[in-house]
Amino acid sequence: MVSVAFNKDTDEAFFSFHPDWPESELSMVVLAAKVKFGSLYFYSAVDQYPRHFLDSIQEVNNVIAIDPRETPFNAMSTIFTRFRPDIALYDLVSKRETLFDFYAFR
Repeated sequence: MVSVAFNKDTDEAFFSFHPDWPESELSMVVLAAKVKFGSLYFYSAVDQYPRHFLDSIQEVNNVIAIDPRETPFNAMSTIFTRFRPDIALYDLVSKRETLFDFYAFR
């Protein structure tokens, strides 16, 4: 688990996750964010930097599940994830921060 705080609308975080199990046991990878305050969106890519959320694997309800049968993924792969605050106009005026915990597991 990693705890993160965003204080500005331009803040972002970048994490990588490399599964440590053999290819014969390859199973689904779950990336989850427990948002404590504010709003968040994040997206991932396998073996590359996720440049834009439209061409990446997107979160749904703060969870991404990557199935190795549906995504080009193997035991040597690394999953890269990029986090950004989901800012609305009132967040900019009030200078509200975004707080969340990030989890990666299988």
